[in-house]
Amino acid sequence: MSQLNEISVKINEPHNGKPITAIEVSPKVTYLVTYSSEDKSIIGWYVEDTDEGHLKQDDYRHAIVHDLEKYNICNICVSDDKKLAYIYGVDSDNCRLVIIDMNNNGKEIELNLDIFESITNYYCTFNLKGDFILYNKVDNIYNKFDTRNDIIRIYNTQTKNNKWTCKSIYKIPEGFEFISISKYNKLYLLSSNDHCIYECNLRTEECLKIFIKGGQSFQQ
Repeated sequence: MSQLNEISVKINEPHNGKPITAIEVSPKVTYLVTYSSEDKSIIGWYVEDTDEGHLKQDDYRHAIVHDLEKYNICNICVSDDKKLAYIYGVDSDNCRLVIIDMNNNGKEIELNLDIFESITNYYCTFNLKGDFILYNKVDNIYNKFDTRNDIIRIYNTQTKNNKWTCKSIYKIPEGFEFISISKYNKLYLLSSNDHCIYECNLRTEECLKIFIKGGQSFQQ
């Protein structure tokens, strides 16, 4: 999970005096959340002045109900309009996704996933347009001969019937390992063939190969 060094949380005991485990910031740095594993809570903050580090605590406090000793939170992200998503699980092959609307008292939001797929979620983030980006591994439960696919899905976050609709799907090619996705719609992959990092633009579907040589990076 990313850490925010420029902005410090100065409110007294926001998590009942328990330490903050992680801080996640919205794409445009207008809102952030702090997570405390000991307090089992996530709290939102309005970023009023990034230069001075002033924050205003949100009224909503999200209480985590599952057992954190058994199910660790491995990924948190938040949007500028206060949609919170996090992934938790026992291990990397058993990860679940939770999405809530912090503007609507923590009401859960669902995704329109295919009922014929078995899905394990690994990473999520929001881009600058407010879209939700999800990386997961998918098995077709009715085709045992079909190999597991690494999938990137982009969701429109305009809620309809308490669901978000998928508007784009990308399959990660075989021989590539997922690294990360940025708020600028840039997907980073590691190739097992040439051991280089690739930067792929999800909007244009163009890719740049980044060479790692002698501690320096080169783009092609």
